[in-house]
Amino acid sequence: MRKISVRCAAANDDEDDDAEDVGSAFAERVPKRPRINQLSDGGSAASSEKKQPVKKKKEFAWMESDDEDDGEPSGEKVSEKVSEKSVAAASSKKKEFAWMESDDEDDAAEPSGEKTRDDADETEATLEHLDAVQSFGRMMLLTDSLHEKLKSRALGAEELAAACRALGRTKFFDGELLESLSSTLRAMILSDKLSAGQITDVFTCFFELNYYKKDIFSAVAKVFKAEGHQAALNPVDRATWLEVMQRLGHETDLEFMQMLEVPPLPATNPSYRRIRCIFFARGSCAAGDSCTYAHSDKAPLSLELGVNSSEDAWRKRSVIMTHCQKYVFKEKDVMLGGLLAQKRKDAAAGL
Repeated sequence: MRKISVRCAAANDDEDDDAEDVGSAFAERVPKRPRINQLSDGGSAASSEKKQPVKKKKEFAWMESDDEDDGEPSGEKVSEKVSEKSVAAASSKKKEFAWMESDDEDDAAEPSGEKTRDDADETEATLEHLDAVQSFGRMMLLTDSLHEKLKSRALGAEELAAACRALGRTKFFDGELLESLSSTLRAMILSDKLSAGQITDVFTCFFELNYYKKDIFSAVAKVFKAEGHQAALNPVDRATWLEVMQRLGHETDLEFMQMLEVPPLPATNPSYRRIRCIFFARGSCAAGDSCTYAHSDKAPLSLELGVNSSEDAWRKRSVIMTHCQKYVFKEKDVMLGGLLAQKRKDAAAGL
């Protein structure tokens, strides 16, 4: 059976007072909610105003920026920043290294047509550009223009020599290009439009590229075998041509190669056909009867020595004998003298 507690009225009055005190304190801490009619009256005015963006407090002072202080909406700021970044990226892309920067990218005011024209001029095979070539890659840029000019016969003697120097200097071997170049060179050589120095450039190019073209060497031999051209050759050109022909194995024009080794004598020279031919002395002379030197073993090697330069000249020279040689010859004379005296005696006795 449950026991019912009995309390006095005074104790109940004290509990009621405490509850009122707690309720009033709670009411003071929690604000009262507005009624529905109050929201309907003041809600329209509050909704018409735009909510101010709440600025998020940065954790560090350096994270604050002036852009966030502006009163513009955040969406407009983002779109504006994106457009600015895209324009900046399209206008100039920042290079990773300083050497990657170029004047062409900085010059934004220059029209694209002028840039294209300048690029085309840089790849044209001109005399200035060919002489300035120092690398394999630079030579590749001029190859197309060089092909076109060779096909159209637009290159002169100086441009051809410059092309040969550039090819040899950069070790640029292009079989098709060399074939076209050789065809043009042969026509120019046969028409006597290349000088000796320019042909030296051609030979040097062939030697550097290890390229042998028989027609070129034969054309040079045909033109420069003439007496007038032989006199115009200097010792450097002669030595260069002979070495290149020998190294590349050219054996067709032996007479011309012999002329490069030993220049022929003009008919007005005192030594003309009077001094011995060194090729004849070796056993074979490619010039044959047209040789300007004497084909005789008795011919002197030089007119300065005259007859004394022959092989038996020592027999007619005065000889100084040593003491021993004199004694030997004296004994021989005594023996010969005794034999002769004995023969005379025998002859007188009738023996």
